[in-house]
Amino acid sequence: MVLPVLRKLSNAAFLRRALLVAAAFAAVNMIFYPIARAMGEPLVHYNWIAQDKIAQLDRIAASGRCIEVLIQGNSLAAGSVDPARLVARFGGRAYNAGLWGTQLHHDAEWLERFVLPRLNPKVVVLVVSPLSMSDTSAIAREVNDKWERSPATRVDIWSKLDGVLRQLVPVARYRDVLADPGRWRDLLGGEPDEEDRRDPLLRRMTESGYIPVDRVVDVTSQQGEDLKNFARKLWLRGWRLSESEVRSLEDVALLVHDSGGALLVVLVPTSPVLRDLLPGGKGAFEKYRDRVVHAASRHADEVIDLSDLAIPTPWYYDHIHLNDRAARMFTDALAPAIAPLHEPCGED
Repeated sequence: MVLPVLRKLSNAAFLRRALLVAAAFAAVNMIFYPIARAMGEPLVHYNWIAQDKIAQLDRIAASGRCIEVLIQGNSLAAGSVDPARLVARFGGRAYNAGLWGTQLHHDAEWLERFVLPRLNPKVVVLVVSPLSMSDTSAIAREVNDKWERSPATRVDIWSKLDGVLRQLVPVARYRDVLADPGRWRDLLGGEPDEEDRRDPLLRRMTESGYIPVDRVVDVTSQQGEDLKNFARKLWLRGWRLSESEVRSLEDVALLVHDSGGALLVVLVPTSPVLRDLLPGGKGAFEKYRDRVVHAASRHADEVIDLSDLAIPTPWYYDHIHLNDRAARMFTDALAPAIAPLHEPCGED
């Protein structure tokens, strides 16, 4: 007789506590959710460029617009090919999904998980540097660490649970925003730390994903040393291609072909300054470039080598990347190679 009564009391007490916890939780969400929204969206990708491009891709997919030509690659793609200028030559629509600081294995994952499910391009143009299929870049390693830790690109079981929690609980979704001192300073009218600012390149990004850079060469001493170190490490590797990057190139080709598209690999121009830094004497760059062309030819429908395009040296604003004037030259040189593969996907 006593035990059932105690159980009822215990259950009632548990229910009251559960209701109190739920009410407190709801109150916290109601209070902090509008504050967090005012502070801006949380960063769930490895950088803001990737996150803003997802928003652009979502808008394109929601509109039902057809994208015939997709540009993919790292910053050499994002800042070197203007889709609007490209399709002005042969019509249709194009989008530049290029990222910043990534390698080919990131491109493969980006295409598989985020781009191809939203778009169905007829042609994918993969922009690579003749020197980019090595794994000597410290920047690439830093990006890889951020990629593996970011909520949108982590692949472990905890990231999946976290994704569900972020969807169901507003405060959980915005917890990184609420924990960011820079966001609070910005909300309250103060100046956030420089590292808290969104990438200024985003202010220039067009709706078709192109990121123009309007400056000429201006290389700091540290960047110069980084270039020299890159060249030395490449030489110490014996001018070998990264096996993982070659496998990732094959992965990209399989993804594109499985989606019904054609893959065009394009080698970007390479500055004379960078070529001269490479040890090995005359012809060293050409030998490495030929290995890249050979590896790409095994998987791509076509390989276009524009590494010798006559770009004025000052237009390589850091001796590697093209500025907006160089990008116009490169885009115009690329258009005739895409035109034969281009298939209009019809009117909206």
